[in-house]
Amino acid sequence: MKKYIFPILFAVGAVGLNSCQKENEVIDKDPVIPAERARFVIPRNTPVLTDSVKTYFIPSTNDPLKIAVGFTTVSTVDRKIAFTYTSTDAVSGVQYNAPAEVIVPAGKAVDTLRVTGLFSGFPNASRIDTVVIRIDSAGSYAPPSKQIMPTKITVYLRQYCSEATPVLAMLGGNYANTHELFGTGAYGPYTTTVSNVTSLGPTSARISISNIWDTGWGPIDFTLNWSNPLTPTTTIIAGDVPSSDAGDLNPAYAGLPVAVRAHATNPVGSYSACNQTFRVYMQLGVSGVGWFNNVYRVDLAR
Repeated sequence: MKKYIFPILFAVGAVGLNSCQKENEVIDKDPVIPAERARFVIPRNTPVLTDSVKTYFIPSTNDPLKIAVGFTTVSTVDRKIAFTYTSTDAVSGVQYNAPAEVIVPAGKAVDTLRVTGLFSGFPNASRIDTVVIRIDSAGSYAPPSKQIMPTKITVYLRQYCSEATPVLAMLGGNYANTHELFGTGAYGPYTTTVSNVTSLGPTSARISISNIWDTGWGPIDFTLNWSNPLTPTTTIIAGDVPSSDAGDLNPAYAGLPVAVRAHATNPVGSYSACNQTFRVYMQLGVSGVGWFNNVYRVDLAR
């Protein structure tokens, strides 16, 4: 049960109580590169590292991450580069697929390792998995260089997300870290549920949130608007709240439904489809009686 109780209302509509350097004359020589060394290829002029890091935003089409790999020399025969993959969280076949080896054809020094992320393996944009890819010296045609080029790549996999083109299906489900604030009264965490996610057009949608107030209220409906993807907004849809009892606000109103509407002080909330968070504002009232003064704020997070 909540630890704060709303005041008595007097009437319908009434407000409740209240830097450059010179060229060298002698040309600098490149370092001596040993022959037949397998390595990940890094761009020219990039500092030489023994490992590298990449972030892979996985699109819904599962387009692969392409990583250049090869040898320090060209050969007249095909050569194999083998890989090992390790992760504490990502599972091959669930979060990603990647080949055990790449064959660099005769006449070439470089080819491509393709790591395919699986969009379906990331239920929300907040999940980030790590996969470490190493060149396997035992399985490759030649031992990897330990000093000249990197032999390990760390890849962070996460679901692609854009606030300008949100994937609405990502928004549904439970939000176990819901907190609320009414005046100075804070409460949470508790669990709310987002459902009935429905497109209303190219830049808007409607959602329902159940169990706001943590006594089974709802669903309460809100519109989402991302016409400005830098500041996507939420707005409550006014009405009586199904399965609500105003006695949760004050025992004097037991049996009457709770009413909700936009509060004049904070009429618009915010959300992030990519971070899976919502902040909604509303004014609470008792249907047929009146409205309470304070802004009621509810923050949802996974």
